[in-house]
Amino acid sequence: NYDEGFDIDEGVVLYLRLNKEHPEDAAVCKILMNYTHLDMAPLLLWELKFLPLAVGWFERATICTTLSIHNSNPDSSRRILEESKEVFQSRILTALYEFV
Repeated sequence: NYDEGFDIDEGVVLYLRLNKEHPEDAAVCKILMNYTHLDMAPLLLWELKFLPLAVGWFERATICTTLSIHNSNPDSSRRILEESKEVFQSRILTALYEFV
Protein backbone atom coordinates (compact mmCIF):
# COMPACT_ATOMS: atom_id res chain seq x y z
CA ASN A 1 0.00 0.00 0.00
CA TYR A 2 1.42 3.39 -1.02
CA ASP A 3 0.14 5.53 1.79
CA GLU A 4 0.89 3.44 4.89
CA GLY A 5 3.30 5.13 7.25
CA PHE A 6 4.22 7.90 4.82
CA ASP A 7 2.82 11.35 4.19
CA ILE A 8 2.51 11.08 0.41
CA ASP A 9 0.51 13.62 -1.56
CA GLU A 10 -2.91 12.27 -2.54
CA GLY A 11 -2.28 13.11 -6.22
CA VAL A 12 0.93 11.08 -6.25
CA VAL A 13 -0.87 8.12 -4.69
CA LEU A 14 -3.55 8.44 -7.38
CA TYR A 15 -0.90 8.29 -10.14
CA LEU A 16 0.83 5.32 -8.53
CA ARG A 17 -2.46 3.42 -8.32
CA LEU A 18 -3.19 4.30 -11.93
CA ASN A 19 0.23 2.97 -12.96
CA LYS A 20 -0.37 -0.26 -11.06
CA GLU A 21 -3.98 -0.93 -12.03
CA HIS A 22 -3.94 0.28 -15.66
CA PRO A 23 -0.31 0.42 -16.85
CA GLU A 24 -1.19 0.29 -20.56
CA ASP A 25 -3.48 3.34 -20.30
CA ALA A 26 -1.79 5.32 -17.53
CA ALA A 27 0.12 7.80 -19.70
CA VAL A 28 -2.87 8.76 -21.84
CA CYS A 29 -5.15 9.06 -18.82
CA LYS A 30 -2.65 11.24 -16.94
CA ILE A 31 -2.46 13.60 -19.92
CA LEU A 32 -6.25 13.90 -19.97
CA MET A 33 -6.39 14.34 -16.19
CA ASN A 34 -3.97 17.28 -16.30
CA TYR A 35 -4.92 19.06 -19.53
CA THR A 36 -8.52 19.99 -20.18
CA HIS A 37 -7.54 21.34 -23.59
CA LEU A 38 -4.90 19.76 -25.79
CA ASP A 39 -3.22 22.35 -27.98
CA MET A 40 -2.98 21.03 -31.51
CA ALA A 41 -1.06 24.07 -32.80
CA PRO A 42 2.33 22.29 -32.93
CA LEU A 43 0.80 19.58 -35.13
CA LEU A 44 -0.68 22.08 -37.58
CA LEU A 45 2.72 22.62 -39.18
CA TRP A 46 2.09 19.39 -41.06
CA GLU A 47 -1.47 20.41 -41.98
CA LEU A 48 -3.83 17.40 -42.10
CA LYS A 49 -1.12 14.73 -41.95
CA PHE A 50 -1.46 14.46 -38.16
CA LEU A 51 -5.25 14.47 -38.09
CA PRO A 52 -5.55 10.65 -38.36
CA LEU A 53 -3.00 10.27 -35.55
CA ALA A 54 -4.93 12.70 -33.35
CA VAL A 55 -8.20 10.88 -34.05
CA GLY A 56 -6.56 7.55 -33.20
CA TRP A 57 -5.09 8.95 -30.00
CA PHE A 58 -8.49 10.18 -28.83
CA GLU A 59 -10.11 6.86 -29.77
CA ARG A 60 -7.56 5.08 -27.61
CA ALA A 61 -8.03 7.66 -24.84
CA THR A 62 -11.79 7.04 -24.65
CA ILE A 63 -11.09 4.10 -22.32
CA CYS A 64 -10.07 6.65 -19.65
CA THR A 65 -13.72 7.70 -19.30
CA THR A 66 -14.69 4.20 -18.11
CA LEU A 67 -11.69 3.07 -16.05
CA SER A 68 -11.77 3.13 -12.24
CA ILE A 69 -9.05 2.92 -9.62
CA HIS A 70 -9.40 1.74 -6.04
CA ASN A 71 -9.05 4.14 -3.14
CA SER A 72 -7.42 3.34 0.20
CA ASN A 73 -10.56 1.45 1.10
CA PRO A 74 -10.58 -1.66 -1.15
CA ASP A 75 -14.38 -1.53 -1.33
CA SER A 76 -14.44 1.94 -2.85
CA SER A 77 -13.21 3.16 -6.20
CA ARG A 78 -13.36 6.26 -8.36
CA ARG A 79 -13.39 6.89 -12.07
CA ILE A 80 -10.13 8.13 -13.50
CA LEU A 81 -11.79 10.91 -15.49
CA GLU A 82 -14.64 12.47 -13.61
CA GLU A 83 -16.47 13.70 -16.70
CA SER A 84 -19.36 12.51 -18.83
CA LYS A 85 -18.94 11.03 -22.27
CA GLU A 86 -20.54 14.16 -23.71
CA VAL A 87 -17.91 16.38 -22.06
CA PHE A 88 -15.17 14.09 -23.34
CA GLN A 89 -16.66 14.23 -26.86
CA SER A 90 -16.62 18.02 -26.60
CA ARG A 91 -12.92 17.90 -25.71
CA ILE A 92 -12.25 15.75 -28.77
CA LEU A 93 -14.21 18.01 -31.11
CA THR A 94 -12.53 21.13 -29.74
CA ALA A 95 -9.07 19.66 -30.32
CA LEU A 96 -9.86 18.29 -33.78
CA TYR A 97 -11.56 21.51 -34.86
CA GLU A 98 -8.17 23.20 -34.71
CA PHE A 99 -7.21 21.25 -37.84
CA VAL A 100 -9.96 22.97 -39.85
